[in-house]
Amino acid sequence: MMGRTYDGDIDGCFYSFQGSDDAVQFGGEVVEPMYTQHQFRKEHLDSVAKRIHEITQYLMNEDCLTEEDKKKVADALTNKDTDTAIEMINDVIDLVLDDESKTKLASLSLGIEIRDCIVKKGKCHFDAYYC
Repeated sequence: MMGRTYDGDIDGCFYSFQGSDDAVQFGGEVVEPMYTQHQFRKEHLDSVAKRIHEITQYLMNEDCLTEEDKKKVADALTNKDTDTAIEMINDVIDLVLDDESKTKLASLSLGIEIRDCIVKKGKCHFDAYYC
């Protein structure tokens, strides 16, 4: 089984249904050798926040998420601890059957990681590997 990861200022694994280029939707700069490098700076924070908002709006209007799941997503967005927020979203991903919503939730998780990294470090850099 092939896996795809990203590492740098943030690191993790892409979901099987999530594209390796998922971070492109949040802005930043892309450099592409055998892997994709993503670089975000403070000036990208607005575009990251905007995309997080758009994804959240989409998810809140989806019938495939229960009200309880929507509350978990909303709580994750305001959680100050990135790891806890990601865990909360992962809990919802595990319950959702719809691939489109799973993809949006995975994107939201990545967006939160990028946002929080920029806020904490003033930048966010990571490599997304194709394995």
